[in-house]
Amino acid sequence: MPAIFQFFYSSKENQLPYAEVPTRDVTSTHRQGHKTEPNLERSMENWCSCRPRPITKAAKAAQNFAANGGQHFLVLTTRHPKTGQAFAVGLMPFSQMNFTSALREHRKRWGDRLPYVSDNRLKLCSFSDAFPLEASKSKDGREHVPGSRYASVHVPDELLVKIIRHFASKRCRKEEFLRNVRFLEARLAKENPTAFQDYSQRNKEVASGRCK
Repeated sequence: MPAIFQFFYSSKENQLPYAEVPTRDVTSTHRQGHKTEPNLERSMENWCSCRPRPITKAAKAAQNFAANGGQHFLVLTTRHPKTGQAFAVGLMPFSQMNFTSALREHRKRWGDRLPYVSDNRLKLCSFSDAFPLEASKSKDGREHVPGSRYASVHVPDELLVKIIRHFASKRCRKEEFLRNVRFLEARLAKENPTAFQDYSQRNKEVASGRCK
């Protein structure tokens, strides 16, 4: 069961309705832009063309495994906005059926890039239920935290098994994630209408299939 890590910035906003649920950084509290990913509205990563290379590669690999009866995963990771602790917070099993449907419904959207599409098996957990990621040594002898930004991309098999088992008994908090997103979108619309317009444009279907 192959898998790759996908890191996202978790919002530092202090007044989220569900503060314990990791939520994409819509209002750019990390000063890294107004984030549209992970796009859990559509059970998807790579809706926007912000970071197509690793996701396109993963989607191609996932299709190959699905064609042979295998299962590929995307493991969502982030750091706690207050402590900086690295966690695996979500698990997205690839869905060939939903992937095919997404390409058919949005024919002009992706071009030479591909989305990673999951289904109702997708799980996003609270920080209290998340899987902590610990530093380990890479091949060059340096210590790194797997799944953190700029760290290793591929999930070691033994670690993936632990993550899958860990998430199996945890409550999915996708709905709370989406409520937090809507809260942040409303705040962005009020405080920075220009940024919200750009964010909205990137987060909706456009005929050219390109983010502006």
